[in-house]
Amino acid sequence: MSLIRSLYTHLISNRKREVEGWHKRYVEFTKSVNVVRDALRSGHDIQNNTTYEGTTFEKEADAWGAFARHLIYEKSNGISSRGQSVLREAHFSKFIKDPAFVSVLAELITAPTKANFDTFKAAWEKARQQYGADRNPLLINRTLAACTTEVSTTVDAGDFNFVYNWMKREGDFQPNDAKTDWYEQNVEVVKFLRDLFTDDLTNGVTDNHYLNMFVWYLFGYISNPFTIKKQVVKYGAPGTGKTYAAKQNAQQVFDIWAAKYENFEPRPSYDQCVKVVQFHPSYGYEDFIEGLRPILTADGQPQLKLQNGVFKEFCKQAGT
Repeated sequence: MSLIRSLYTHLISNRKREVEGWHKRYVEFTKSVNVVRDALRSGHDIQNNTTYEGTTFEKEADAWGAFARHLIYEKSNGISSRGQSVLREAHFSKFIKDPAFVSVLAELITAPTKANFDTFKAAWEKARQQYGADRNPLLINRTLAACTTEVSTTVDAGDFNFVYNWMKREGDFQPNDAKTDWYEQNVEVVKFLRDLFTDDLTNGVTDNHYLNMFVWYLFGYISNPFTIKKQVVKYGAPGTGKTYAAKQNAQQVFDIWAAKYENFEPRPSYDQCVKVVQFHPSYGYEDFIEGLRPILTADGQPQLKLQNGVFKEFCKQAGT
């Protein structure tokens, strides 16, 4: 299994309960954007309420305003959070009333191409200078990511670049180095992931939205990997799956290591690298590290002998 696939299993497949809420919001909003796109292509006006029939905004008195707010302004819009990139309410209101800005945004939704994205960035820059707003590049990228699943949900250019460079080093990803901007590199990464997960996409094991989200979770993992966590403590009532989850995590960490160092020799097995120890009140230093334990000699006489505990024995195995 490749390193990228192992990480996908670890970060997405085994954490569906944690990630499915975001996935649901992401799918829901992109469906609404698709409905709006179809309406625009049929000649509807983006500021007309009829454009939003069949979307989650159709019952709003000002459907355009509600849609634009969710697309551009809100803290989280189903694609990503806006982080520290905040557009003031007063500036937002002026943006969505500016005919030139609205027209360019409608074009981007209708056809989220590189050319239209560049035009949208220029329109944002012009509007922000006119109204005194901040640059907010993250919000610009997030707007595009809501209009097409051909880019990931990692809309902060710095965070995405971190993942992009890591994939070049570690993930069998061979990009076109002539592609230098966030849009083009995103398209490359997304295509790479879809090619890698072709069978999973065909069989419904994953979808484009989960793969796009994976890039963000990958950023979180490689910027703070499990390998630098000294210990992980799971807590909760008996029977809630702590031991099961710990074993599952251990298996995934081993798989990730094995995929990354596939030529490592001698190659240990998972069972050689993992040991389950159950502590209880009578479990002491002698059991864990080393201690004198009674044994019977060949003639049946009791005798104390220094013996390794579980942890010391495990360390000796690792050193061989």
